[in-house]
Amino acid sequence: MANIQWEELLHFLAGYLREHHPNVYNVLSRDAWEAELDRLMREMPAMHANQAKTAIAVFLAAIGDAHTGLRWEPEVVYPIGLYWFSEGLYVIHAQDEYNHLLDSRVLAINGCGVDQLVESVKQVIPHENKQRLRQELPNYLIHPGILHGLGITPTEHAMQLTCMAGDGTVKTAAVTAVPNFRRDWLHYSGLLPQGEDGHTPLYLKNRQLDYWFEYVSEHQTVYFQYNCCCDNASYPLADLIDRLLQCINSQGAARLVVDLRHNSGGDSRLLGPLIHCISSLKKINRPGGLYVVVGRGTFSAALMNALQLREQTKAILVGEPTGGKPNAFGEVRFLALPGTDLTVSYSTKYFKLSSLDTESFVPDHIVELSFADYKNGRDPAWEFILRDEKPTLWRFLHRKQDGR
Repeated sequence: MANIQWEELLHFLAGYLREHHPNVYNVLSRDAWEAELDRLMREMPAMHANQAKTAIAVFLAAIGDAHTGLRWEPEVVYPIGLYWFSEGLYVIHAQDEYNHLLDSRVLAINGCGVDQLVESVKQVIPHENKQRLRQELPNYLIHPGILHGLGITPTEHAMQLTCMAGDGTVKTAAVTAVPNFRRDWLHYSGLLPQGEDGHTPLYLKNRQLDYWFEYVSEHQTVYFQYNCCCDNASYPLADLIDRLLQCINSQGAARLVVDLRHNSGGDSRLLGPLIHCISSLKKINRPGGLYVVVGRGTFSAALMNALQLREQTKAILVGEPTGGKPNAFGEVRFLALPGTDLTVSYSTKYFKLSSLDTESFVPDHIVELSFADYKNGRDPAWEFILRDEKPTLWRFLHRKQDGR
């Protein structure tokens, strides 16, 4: 990609989005957006490739549409996994040579403190609320090209990561980028925390599956994890729904938990049959019989499903505010940028799903995940559901606040 005229590519992209995006002037005024385009086109000839790609990402993110952004698959990555807990940003996964960084809180990258990192990197991340930013930030912080393009690191080959261990010890490690790979090691059960019972908590199990369920007999509860609004040909969603409903009836289940925390979207219509069935299932569709867990990872079509469950059933919603915005752009299409390995995702419609134009969909009861919870194999949302003694009250209070 050495001979790419980045300014010409940006000019082409801007023209394409003016024609195909519902409103590129969503955040910036027309004059401000065009002025920013002119500035970038003037400066791009002096930029190296990572700077130019990052500039395009910033330009797209400025539209203020979480679905519209640059799909930049890195050739190399930093082999660590990060997560933003209530206490801050922590290292939760690492390749063997960086195991000494596990369970430590991130303080800086190349001397750039976390607050400064957030301010810099958030320019690149398409987001409409704080929750989406927290969901995506860990992925961007291990992207060498972006850190290099933003000037946080001098190259795309290594970074200096400064962390604080649980005992207060501060340590800095040189983390070297490695060829990109499918990070299946993030999902191996051996690397996941376990609770007092020696088992991995349900919310961390089977993350690689599109959907699955389990009957938890000691709590008379069916737990259904819906990770993707899609239909897997090898295991159709309709088949799973049939088995799930049979399980509820045969086991005499008293409660159903639908976990949408890891679901970033797809086709919202696919869950319709289940929502329809449980809405008429009296032993489940009652306060205390149906719970929906949402969080920062609940986005797009999954957010639509959460809204449908709230409106069409007596579900109680638990967890964090969502990464998706109720009233937002969607119906995504993709554009391959000529002469590059880059792709741009862009929205083609605007959806108004709520009379309240809030940044996030807020559950009836907010439950955050701390690092201590994660480390000790606890799921505070699940624990809240099991001990909830006032299900009717939560629904009443939240809907009263919403004017419902």
